[in-house]
Amino acid sequence: MAVDVVIVGAGSAGCVLASRLSEDAARKVLLVEAGPDYPTLSELPDDIADASQPTLSHDWGYLAEGDSLGQVASLPRARLVGGCSSTNGCFAVRGSPADFDGWAALGNPGWSFDEVLPYFNRLETDTDFVGAYHGSGGPIPIRRHPPEELNQVQSAFIAAAVEVGHPYVADHNAPTAVGVGPTPRNARDGVRMSTALTYLPVARARPNLTIRSGATVDRVELSNGRTTGIRLATGEVINARALLLEQVEEAKRAAFDYYVLVRNAYAQRRNALVNDRTQGTSVDQEDLYHPEGTEAQP
Repeated sequence: MAVDVVIVGAGSAGCVLASRLSEDAARKVLLVEAGPDYPTLSELPDDIADASQPTLSHDWGYLAEGDSLGQVASLPRARLVGGCSSTNGCFAVRGSPADFDGWAALGNPGWSFDEVLPYFNRLETDTDFVGAYHGSGGPIPIRRHPPEELNQVQSAFIAAAVEVGHPYVADHNAPTAVGVGPTPRNARDGVRMSTALTYLPVARARPNLTIRSGATVDRVELSNGRTTGIRLATGEVINARALLLEQVEEAKRAAFDYYVLVRNAYAQRRNALVNDRTQGTSVDQEDLYHPEGTEAQP
């Protein structure tokens, strides 16, 4: 199989890339995701649709290294089309303008707050505020819970904070917002509005976009030092003119490397256990799911 662009990971960014890049009918795009795909709202599991709280039902199960006390923290990373935008808490709060300006000052052109603001505005439709700092035509709906939708604890917290001197902030996405108030959220009618539900629907019917769920990428294919495509865990090779990896940070890359090592160890152990079974040896089922040597964390 050969395409123009392969996007590895149909997460928050991967779904956006697939939608935008496939706008060009002449560009053949493949979006690859290890987890499942739920194309419509009616097909979503209840916990994936429910915006009231995060969920871990579709998660890779990554864990951080233990500290000196042996305490281990989980590193939630979603495993489905939509990625963490399909499982998170739906808090649509922008970063501090000073942070963006700081990145630009360190030599990263295009990253000042004024330069990224048009993109923030482009992705959203803010139902509460209009103006220079808010979008009105984007695919992701943004709203804040009005006072009548807050529970008693939330209302009491806001009132107490104001009483001790914290300013009330109606819009936490205003550049100078510092204080207490309702959080902007990408939820509508109680449904978590992920990039799978907001960016992909308009693109799914395009003949130049293919979405492959349940497909784990094993490695990037190289030829003469240049990327030529990807190899799936099944052995299938997909050639592409361009390759976009949604997760490229060192920590995520290390987690992926660890996953490959554990998967290979699991496969070796599984084959050994199958051989034991064929020879009449008793095997504990736990041995199959927790192969020796795979307890260590990345």
